[in-house]
Amino acid sequence: MLKYGRMRRILFLVDTKSLGEQAEREFLAYTPNDDARSFSQLYGVRRLKSSYIPGDVQICISTIQRMYSILRGEELDESAEEVNFAELKTADKQPRKEVVYNAKYPPEFFDCIIVDECHRSIYNVWSQVLSYFDSFIIGLTATPDKRTFAYFNQNVVSEYSREQAIVDGVNVGEDVFLIDTEVTKNGAHIMRQMIEKRNRLSREQRWEQLDEDLDYKAPQLDRDIVNPSQIRTVIRTFKESLFTVLFPRRKEVPKTLIFAKTDSHADDIIQIVREEFGEGNDFCRKITYNAENPESVLSKFRNDYNPRIAVTVDMQKVSPSATENKDHFVIVDAVGVTKSKKSETRTLERKPSVSMRELMFNVACGRKDEDTLTSLANRVIRLNSQMTNAERRRFAQTVGANAGQVAENLLNAFDEDVIRAKAQSDNKVYIPTDEQRQQAKTELIAQAVAPFQNPEAREFIENVRRSHDQIIDNVNIDTVLFAG
Repeated sequence: MLKYGRMRRILFLVDTKSLGEQAEREFLAYTPNDDARSFSQLYGVRRLKSSYIPGDVQICISTIQRMYSILRGEELDESAEEVNFAELKTADKQPRKEVVYNAKYPPEFFDCIIVDECHRSIYNVWSQVLSYFDSFIIGLTATPDKRTFAYFNQNVVSEYSREQAIVDGVNVGEDVFLIDTEVTKNGAHIMRQMIEKRNRLSREQRWEQLDEDLDYKAPQLDRDIVNPSQIRTVIRTFKESLFTVLFPRRKEVPKTLIFAKTDSHADDIIQIVREEFGEGNDFCRKITYNAENPESVLSKFRNDYNPRIAVTVDMQKVSPSATENKDHFVIVDAVGVTKSKKSETRTLERKPSVSMRELMFNVACGRKDEDTLTSLANRVIRLNSQMTNAERRRFAQTVGANAGQVAENLLNAFDEDVIRAKAQSDNKVYIPTDEQRQQAKTELIAQAVAPFQNPEAREFIENVRRSHDQIIDNVNIDTVLFAG
């Protein structure tokens, strides 16, 4: 199009930063069939990383989020470029992004826009980013749906079916080997008892009393519930069938790619694969953007003998909070220093055996003592450090204040300096009376507990907290229902 279509500038639009980096690598490595020079030697290629678009490049690679911010004249946090639209189930309910005229980049700035993964990023919320430009629009997708065909007025420019690719020898066909297990198919039941819980990101483990019996369904596996027996049953069945059913003429484990649901799920699979096969750590490796040096591991998987098995998620970083954030530290006190009256540091966690759900419910029922509110403040602080940016925004919208402010209000309710300052301000006095101080304290407590009077706010907070924890089901042993 640049050479023969008289186009001056083309926008290659992606929906995540990682896809933009991948596209950039492909453009830089490409050599046209009719020229010995690389594509980047013939044309300027630039992946946009700021609000500035160079006027002397022919190919601009950008996320749709960054292009929106450029048109709006706003700065963009890079974390916003890692939102995976495929996992954004509430996208249709979000308000549409409104763009405005930008004199620097008028509608005729691009001659053509090529949209990668066009089945998931260009509808509803972000559609104005595309409609702003007076450009040809070409969509690329391997999984078009009805919306895709409708958006492009059923105008299929080029189509290459998988069946044709198999016929051409580009792809190969497949056999299907099914493994059904009891837990995979039907879930399981856990009686009310002490159960193991694990933080999804840090994998820190603890024991906690279940509030009630728990029934979980198959879709919850490896996200909310981890059943090691289920994973082990699947891996062991795969191993036992490998040289008898799947590849009877092979002597070594074929190169195997296991798709995990989450990064945490990938770690669980790797541990059990290594235990079941007993071939050492290099035999099975993780290839995700959270893994150390993923490009090197991927290269070894393609070219070296080991690893034989690779475990991957989406190869796409969803948000910066995918790495563990520090949410607290521990004081090991062997001499009673924290009990000293001289200590000015308040221990925030006063009720470690009481769940956050119970703390919030107790507050809603009228508990306003210092230990309860201070412990609740500590849980909100920890939750705030674990939440993603999107979760923090939803927290503020649902609860009526951001998590930091909610925690601060809970702590301020018993802070003598804050109480005195409020009493001084309310009564226009320098030395407030005990009655005035008590009134100020009562009002601060009422303000602090107000968010927890709302059952929807409590439910939202509890759901967010649960989303960062996983229950480890060491009770239900899985069995194979069918393998073949």
